[in-house]
Amino acid sequence: MSAESTRESIRQRLEPITVNIDHIFLDPNNLRLVGVRRPTPDRRFLEDGVQSSVLNQMEKFDIDSLKKSLLQEGVLPVDKIVVKRHDNSNNYVVIEGNRRISAIKSLLGEHESGEIEILEDKINEFRELEVLLLRNATKEDTLLIQGIRHVPGIREWGAYEKASAVSYLLDKGLLNEQVSNLLGGIIKPSEVARYYRAYGAIRQMKEDDEYGRLFKPDYFTYFDELLKPKFANVRRWLEWNNSQRRFRNVENIKTLYKWLTGDGDTDQRQIRTVRELRHLPEAFGNVTARRALMDGATVEHAKSQIVRPPEWRARLREFMNFISTEIPLAEEFSGDDISMLDALRNLIDTILSRARASTPSN
Repeated sequence: MSAESTRESIRQRLEPITVNIDHIFLDPNNLRLVGVRRPTPDRRFLEDGVQSSVLNQMEKFDIDSLKKSLLQEGVLPVDKIVVKRHDNSNNYVVIEGNRRISAIKSLLGEHESGEIEILEDKINEFRELEVLLLRNATKEDTLLIQGIRHVPGIREWGAYEKASAVSYLLDKGLLNEQVSNLLGGIIKPSEVARYYRAYGAIRQMKEDDEYGRLFKPDYFTYFDELLKPKFANVRRWLEWNNSQRRFRNVENIKTLYKWLTGDGDTDQRQIRTVRELRHLPEAFGNVTARRALMDGATVEHAKSQIVRPPEWRARLREFMNFISTEIPLAEEFSGDDISMLDALRNLIDTILSRARASTPSN
């Protein structure tokens, strides 16, 4: 089914109804909450503890400004809330409008507890809501409705949320272009495959028995970066499998997790930003820098250990100054000292021969 035919199917299945706020329930598995809370089974959606938890977590999404708007302007008729029926009951779960329902429930709770006072007509407006019921709602419907509203909008989904939707739809058999259309076109077809691969990579971290507890959706951008061409040497070290969307070297991927997370101590993170991560391939390509990284240095410090081609001349001058001033000629030299000096002379002779051979004659 094309994206347009899917949209038309949704339009035909939307039915305006009036529902009491007590029969409208927040969606604990809304994509806004990915990474904030663990998935909740459908059968537990309506439990008081679940709903209370979701309401508290929705406070992170600027509910206060929406509450002020609702008190001043009321529920705008153009801003429809979309719901689906829960288990053929008279209860409904929000598909689109979790923030607005959260704001209304919060306001009513504050009124009931005496913290604020709301006029009776406003209370009635908040309690009896005109919503759109989507009959026979599927997860694809949910993603399409949320995608159209959020992906291009001001309160945009995060990259991890987009990737979660992309992964679900591709696993359902849709093509890249269909997924792009279904999610409002904000994710280009050429980006869909990239999101899919990166989602597999970060899901591996989320499922890790040791580092899963430190998973954050924000890390998605790190893994997205890691799969770009310039990180080929790092991916070889991690043994990335493109078809499985997983890193096969368990020991090395745990090392990377440690660099990213600091084992939970932010002060011990060796890679603290995506900008720092971009220096990792260069550090990996240098023996000294890579050793520093393995010894616990930040990637920035490890990168500073790389001797640039122009720097060797300055280092050589420093060395000449050192041997001419710091080694007293009156010193009694041991056999080991003489062996080291012999080795140094042989090394210099080798470098000189190579330099002369590469220098064009006049």
